[in-house]
Amino acid sequence: MHLQYDDNYLKQILTSVKTIALVGASPKPDRASHRVMAYLQARGYRVIPINPACRGEDLLKERVFSRLEDIPESMCFAAQRRCLRLSSQRSVFMQK
Repeated sequence: MHLQYDDNYLKQILTSVKTIALVGASPKPDRASHRVMAYLQARGYRVIPINPACRGEDLLKERVFSRLEDIPESMCFAAQRRCLRLSSQRSVFMQK
């Protein structure tokens, strides 16, 4: 099930953040999450991949973490953390 968000709401988020943690990021180029990560990086976002099956590996030049909680404090999503649920299994966390 995919959830729907207003285009203006999404635009506001994407113009106000610089770092995005992508839960479910895949190392397989044919997967949508891989293409989304590459697309966002090409537009200047830092994307931190979250995928327990690939933890410790590099994905598009970023280290993969198992869980959001495993992201080091230096990369922490402190006060400006937001969650946007894209489907019942995927979330994207963003930091200004």
